[in-house]
Amino acid sequence: MTDLVQTGVRRHADWMAQPDDRLLEHLLLEGVRRRFQLREEFAERDLHYPDKYLEFRLEKLREYGLVSRRQNGAYAITDDGRAYLAGELVPDGESVGSRA
Repeated sequence: MTDLVQTGVRRHADWMAQPDDRLLEHLLLEGVRRRFQLREEFAERDLHYPDKYLEFRLEKLREYGLVSRRQNGAYAITDDGRAYLAGELVPDGESVGSRA
């Protein structure tokens, strides 16, 4: 996966896990995706995450407002997710944090 140019330094919240940035970057670059599409596209890059783990991580990102889930079960990055990737938002432990 290609590294993104960052305008700021990302600050991770305690609840975040290693694949979260990859999920957000992938959704930013590739657009709306269903969980099975993410799993397959990551596997093509030798990144193997169990389906249940991806579901857990996506739901955690949704809980904190960094992704949204559509009615068809697909996930999309939100404006807050984009701001986090740009280093403009710090997701805190209780809600999407304050902008830097």
